[in-house]
Amino acid sequence: MRNYARISPKFWIGETGKKLRKMGSDTQLLALYLLSCPSSTMLGLYYLPLVTICHETGLSEEGASKGLRRASEGAFAYYDPLSEYVFVPEMASYQIEPVLNSGDNRIKGIKKELESLRKTPFFNDFLDRYRDDFHLHDVPKNEDLSKPLRSPFEAPSKPGTGTGTGEGTGTGEGTGKRKREEDDFLTKSKSKEDKLYLQLRGEYGKKVAGGKKWDDAEFEKFLITGGVSKQFIDQRQNNG
Repeated sequence: MRNYARISPKFWIGETGKKLRKMGSDTQLLALYLLSCPSSTMLGLYYLPLVTICHETGLSEEGASKGLRRASEGAFAYYDPLSEYVFVPEMASYQIEPVLNSGDNRIKGIKKELESLRKTPFFNDFLDRYRDDFHLHDVPKNEDLSKPLRSPFEAPSKPGTGTGTGEGTGTGEGTGKRKREEDDFLTKSKSKEDKLYLQLRGEYGKKVAGGKKWDDAEFEKFLITGGVSKQFIDQRQNNG
């Protein structure tokens, strides 16, 4: 755990700070927490379970999920519910320096810590952001992360796309005709929560398509973290 964290007064009055303030007090609290929480690191890429966020901020699970989603919409931070890693893109520039000289001794420490994060979902995103500023040109990307991992809190390009495959059963998934009817209903629905559910189900399906078994409990957690209410999930289970 770090002994201190740098918090600029511009957090409250800068462009990003104003944007966060408009998103509500929960989002503003969460953003400040991500910069200074006990789990945070200077790199801004670290493990942070949702349950820890709730315990240390006093936010409900729904409030924390909503704050994470809005922080992502504001391009302040990105969260991957499956790995439970968070990435605050500008955090390293706040906590270290915006730009380091090539001979700065801190670069060696940055590379060492970064190597331990190679398998995390935002590893390549960090390299893209700081390769030039921190002289990380000799650090290879993780080729297993073939493309930047889009946060599940970002809006889909088109509602109802990316339905995924291999959903299995449980949590209202079903198979065959009933599932096709359900997909058709969700795609045509005007409800934002229906569309969000369909989007997140597709994203989870893609994550498990590589051979990982569909896990209903994990999928429910993925949905809640993505912004789907527990009441909505329970209603779908009861109707299923």
